[in-house]
Amino acid sequence: MTVRKIAAALAATTLTFSLAACGSSQTVEEACKIINTESKKSADKLSDFDQSDPKATAKAMKQFSADLNRIEDKLENEEVKAAFEGIADPYEDLVDIYEDVAAAGKDAKKAKAATAKLSEVGTKIQKAGEKFDELCPAYAATTE
Repeated sequence: MTVRKIAAALAATTLTFSLAACGSSQTVEEACKIINTESKKSADKLSDFDQSDPKATAKAMKQFSADLNRIEDKLENEEVKAAFEGIADPYEDLVDIYEDVAAAGKDAKKAKAATAKLSEVGTKIQKAGEKFDELCPAYAATTE
């Protein structure tokens, strides 16, 4: 193979990979739109359970957390993905809390101990959302 053919083959390969990378890049706006659309669908499901039932609440939070993780998997924009990363974690904490409340049954002391963690988890949810809110303010406002 001549030097020209090798150079042409390398150029073609480089161009192919460059075009593939350009074709798969996702803008901040596109990533924010995915999060908004998908999280709204998931949040809408949260009204479809008996909120007075801790087992049902735990199940709903588990599903919501799984949905958030699936949304994160759809993100290709590294900046948005980094801001959204870990946003499901506090909801996983809620699963544990409501499972503990369900297990406590009528034992008020155990139920109180489990629910005492709720404000801490609420703070975690707020902090987890702050990075996303800064990056995607238009979308954050539409999800409230």
